[in-house]
Amino acid sequence: SLGGGNTEVLNKILYASKECDSLVLGHPSFTSENVVLLARFIGKRIALTSLSLNNVWVNKDNQKLLSHALGKNKNISELSLRNCGLQLPKGVLNNNNLEGLSRLTILDLSNNSLPATGSKGIAKLLS
Repeated sequence: SLGGGNTEVLNKILYASKECDSLVLGHPSFTSENVVLLARFIGKRIALTSLSLNNVWVNKDNQKLLSHALGKNKNISELSLRNCGLQLPKGVLNNNNLEGLSRLTILDLSNNSLPATGSKGIAKLLS
């Protein structure tokens, strides 16, 4: 169980999933340490093409880590970051790492904060 943000269990799950191309995770009990571990995994897993992280609060520091990891993984074509407390486009989708997400065909950012100015950044990503 990942209840309580058990990082050791998440580490075992990620290690067992090292060859996977799709990863779906999320639970409100995810801790900051879990998000850091996930970001490291994403940055190293070149084969990963689909990532879904839902209902996980991602603080500003971890948004930067995720952004960097997503920028390193050039194969992700499906990305879902629903209900993660993101301030878009800052953090996860900042301008420095948009090129790493150039293969996106599916993007779900529902239930996050997207001010009017943020929509320009998302439009740039999708164009």
